[in-house]
Amino acid sequence: MTRFRLLMTLCVVTSVALAASLAHAAGDKPKPAQPTPAKPTTERPVAERPASAAPTTEKPADPAAKPDALEPFRKLAGTWVGKAGSGEDTSDVEVTYRVIAAGSAVVEELFRGTPHEMITVFYLDEGQLVLTHYCSARNQPRMKAAPSDDPKVTKFEFAGGTNIDPATSSHMHAATFRFISDNEIEATWTHWDGGKATGDVKFSLKRKDS
Repeated sequence: MTRFRLLMTLCVVTSVALAASLAHAAGDKPKPAQPTPAKPTTERPVAERPASAAPTTEKPADPAAKPDALEPFRKLAGTWVGKAGSGEDTSDVEVTYRVIAAGSAVVEELFRGTPHEMITVFYLDEGQLVLTHYCSARNQPRMKAAPSDDPKVTKFEFAGGTNIDPATSSHMHAATFRFISDNEIEATWTHWDGGKATGDVKFSLKRKDS
């Protein structure tokens, strides 16, 4: 009897120990990882910025460099020599051209260093090619370029002036420039007196040392 009770006790203890061991083994088994929920955000997505334009080294156009009606006269810069006069009555002459005022005007000098030295200034007035001639006759006729179909010819017409009465004063009333080549030009000035033309003075010039 006593042996029977002891045997039962051992069975119970063994069962309890086995159950405990199984429970412990089950508790040690690693649980599968649970995904971490994403945190809510209030940040707005950054819009893609367009690629910046490639830098350029090109400079803006210089207005003074643009060809215009004054350009043929700018190209005259330098010293010219030749003959001047009316008909067969001519004499040697030297004429100089200078570009001034940032390219906006050209100065022509005639008979430099003599009592009859004269200056003519060519320039643009709102896009219109004009000139003012400072004459040894002590007046200052102004002229404007007339329309021309020939790019090698520029004709100027009287457009007023100072110290001039066109009906009575002796003055230069018109001028024609012929650009024969880069190194040769002709200029003809028409003289008026008493309200009418009285003759022309022609300059046949070549670039010095050309």
